[in-house]
Amino acid sequence: MSGFYYIDACINPGTGDIHGRQRVLFTNHGKSEIRELYIFFGRRKSGDSRSEVRRTQGEPGEKDRRSDMEVFIDNNPLPLIWSKDPLTGKDCRIIRLPSAILPETSIEIDICFNTYFLSSSCSLIISLSRWYPRITAMEEGFSMTGDFLVSISCPPEFHIFTSTLPVGEEEMKRIHEQKFPPESGVDHIKPIRDGIDDDLFKKSFFYSPSVSSCGIVLTAEALWVEGEAEIDSTGEGEHPKSMKTCERGGEGRSHGKRVGVKVFYHDGKREFAEFILSTAVDVIRFYGDFLGFYPYPRLIIIPGADEPTGGCPIATGVVAIHGFKKSDEESNAHWIWITAHEIAHQYFGELVQEKDSPGWLWLALGLYLDRKYILYKGIADEIHKKLMGYYLYSFNQGENTRLFGGRSRRANERERMAEVGEGKADEQEKVKGSSGRTSEKEGMKESRGADERGGMKEMNRVPLSLSMPLSSSMPLSLPLSLLSSLPFPLSLLSSLPFPLSLLSSLPLPLSLLSSLPLPVEPPMGFHYNTCVLHGKGFYIIYLLSFLLGDDKFRGILVRCLSQFRHKRMGFEDFRRVCGEESGQKAEEFLDIWD
Repeated sequence: MSGFYYIDACINPGTGDIHGRQRVLFTNHGKSEIRELYIFFGRRKSGDSRSEVRRTQGEPGEKDRRSDMEVFIDNNPLPLIWSKDPLTGKDCRIIRLPSAILPETSIEIDICFNTYFLSSSCSLIISLSRWYPRITAMEEGFSMTGDFLVSISCPPEFHIFTSTLPVGEEEMKRIHEQKFPPESGVDHIKPIRDGIDDDLFKKSFFYSPSVSSCGIVLTAEALWVEGEAEIDSTGEGEHPKSMKTCERGGEGRSHGKRVGVKVFYHDGKREFAEFILSTAVDVIRFYGDFLGFYPYPRLIIIPGADEPTGGCPIATGVVAIHGFKKSDEESNAHWIWITAHEIAHQYFGELVQEKDSPGWLWLALGLYLDRKYILYKGIADEIHKKLMGYYLYSFNQGENTRLFGGRSRRANERERMAEVGEGKADEQEKVKGSSGRTSEKEGMKESRGADERGGMKEMNRVPLSLSMPLSSSMPLSLPLSLLSSLPFPLSLLSSLPFPLSLLSSLPLPLSLLSSLPLPVEPPMGFHYNTCVLHGKGFYIIYLLSFLLGDDKFRGILVRCLSQFRHKRMGFEDFRRVCGEESGQKAEEFLDIWD
């Protein structure tokens, strides 16, 4: 947890301006003192000064507009230092604290901020994430998660929906005074409103504990349908008992085991929106049964890009699904899968956040969960086999298929742990990225250099046991007569990206061999995100679940969701949990991957 946020903001969809102030009560729940904090807001790139604010539609905006903020502690302004997140390499700013935050003590931080989003008259739905300054520490156990009390002013014709739940003004004041007594002086900082008359704007109040990103959806004209998923915490869940639709509806509430779901749509797509709604409600119920809970009280689904190219998370409880306008170009199976996939990231991505860069574990675990759902629905897992096939094809073509930016995972981890231990890396090292795990772009640059030096082929060299001809000397504990009768081509064995001796050293079931995908040439060519982060990442998790069995692997997921709830989890964390839950064989298996 990174703190309690009180945010008072004014949003003008007509101009795309956001002006606000916030007070953050940051508590050190760690074991060591904290001397600096990291704030994520805006971008450093000189050629693109736009803030990290997302929306669904709109024209390119002016490039001279910037996201600005001022930070105060005890009425004293603090300097902001541009730097890099030492875990992910993302742009951020550091504030050096006037005094350290000791364990189990808190500090109040005041921030005035101004930002903007690309507004357009054609924007029926505006979605905002990362629209406010987000604060965290780099010490182990901290993440972006916080409790949010939000007051939003906007024109009265706009409906406002957020990751948080609506509350009344009196409840808002009660929570505010509980966290910030009147003597704390929260009102001493006034944001610049740029001539906006607050009297012409309506105020809405929202509160929700434990969200990693507070998202906002604004709409003046869009339609929506809404429903409710009912979760049985005993794991014996029932199908949803309530679903209603409305053209202009009142705000739905979720209590206890009920999860409110809203799906926004453009005119003429009501039937499709109702299909997505019924799917989302069923997915939430299924995940609630499978994992024992659903992490948030509501889910908002909005139309994303026009082309049906998948989906993306917007914020906690807010996801976008691309292709609403061209929904007839894909099958129902596609829409069921992508809906299940985006909801899976409410567990791995929002509740448990990614630590590594480039991040792949959260993608792979999301694919594992959505595959469980579509198999439950009787839908073939063709998309998963294709993704794994893209990786196998890329591997055999000698592409850079390392998950850690073209470097040795062990070297990366040693470097990261050494720098975290020092804790005083100079600013130059922080800019370079102290995690040791390079970003995807940096990793590709490094791997291209390796290729020029003749190192790429060695880095992706197929192990000797894979290049051996199929013979009785092959390190397999299976007779050739059985191999020849297996229901898959023997050429499959030569495409595996791990030594065949693994099949005899680890108790991989024979059924795994008949379930392995064949190499598939990516239709758009090699793409690191598709072939490696998605394809290879899921391939590892897919094999691991076969090795351990579904019941044991499910137990690992449940433990990860509990142990890393509201925290960052990386591959090394996951590897340790697998080893502790299932023994040495899981760690040995995971050790072969880079």
